[in-house]
Amino acid sequence: MGQTRIVRGEEAVCGPPVVGSRQPENEVVPRQPLNHRVVDEANPEPAGFPAAIVRRLGRGVAVHIPTDFFDIYWRYGYPDLLAWLREILDRLQPGPLFHTDAPACVEVALRKKDAALLVHFVNGNPGRDLSHVNAKDLWVDDIPALGPITSWIRCAQKPGQATWEPGGKYAQTKWDNGALEFVLPRLEIHTCLKLEKWVRP
Repeated sequence: MGQTRIVRGEEAVCGPPVVGSRQPENEVVPRQPLNHRVVDEANPEPAGFPAAIVRRLGRGVAVHIPTDFFDIYWRYGYPDLLAWLREILDRLQPGPLFHTDAPACVEVALRKKDAALLVHFVNGNPGRDLSHVNAKDLWVDDIPALGPITSWIRCAQKPGQATWEPGGKYAQTKWDNGALEFVLPRLEIHTCLKLEKWVRP
């Protein structure tokens, strides 16, 4: 979607340049929402207004996206919208507690139980593209396995034993400068990494 840049004076994240994309000869285009545009990669020009506003509020940050962003993504599934949102989140949190290269269809949930950290992975892979406009066949008959998936988690100190649950299978990990790296070789539907003696940084 083009390169996002920060406007210093207004603390605004400027969106990519846009050009109109109405093509009467293309029967698919009229079904797109009115704000559907195509980036002119050959001759980029500034959009002239910010696509998102970022404000510091005490110790936190608020981001205002002045459009019905999530409704449009839910309806049409534009991958560029999701990529742009991830770019914003990466700027807001450059050193996240947890990071993974898992695809978007994998849900990850972190939970604490006593002195252990539980990292749950849930495979939501439908096995096919469900983002087509006006698609009515949303049934999922099979959930293909995924992997390998590499993840990193920050720690105040090197944690204890790491196992895949259920089953207690030993998990190979790599400790490097305050972060623990681990690889999930294959994700069927659900698994959980259990880290003993994990301390939040």
